[in-house]
Amino acid sequence: MPGIDFRQLRAGVTMAEVLELLGFAVVSRTDDQVRGAGPLHASADTGKHRSFSAHLGRHTFQCFKCGASGNQLDLWSKATRQPPYEAALGLCARLHKDTPWLMPGTEKRNP
Repeated sequence: MPGIDFRQLRAGVTMAEVLELLGFAVVSRTDDQVRGAGPLHASADTGKHRSFSAHLGRHTFQCFKCGASGNQLDLWSKATRQPPYEAALGLCARLHKDTPWLMPGTEKRNP
């Protein structure tokens, strides 16, 4: 299985794109930080819950309900309940972006 350049993938996919794919509804916004109901959990009333925060400039998120946090690929992986490799492939496909493959011999190796 060829390797994915996750650093390049994170540089080419924004948190805003992932939130849009997940149907995230912004309840409040302060500069680059948005809050609303978490896309990781079903909520009956998404209009006023603020249990989820994402920083669009830093491409980070935090769910105050379950404690999950990370970057945009972590969010997609958790939301789709897929391991990072499969989540990366699916995210690239959904966004119609080329998968950033690692060139042979560039994978990190443990000494």
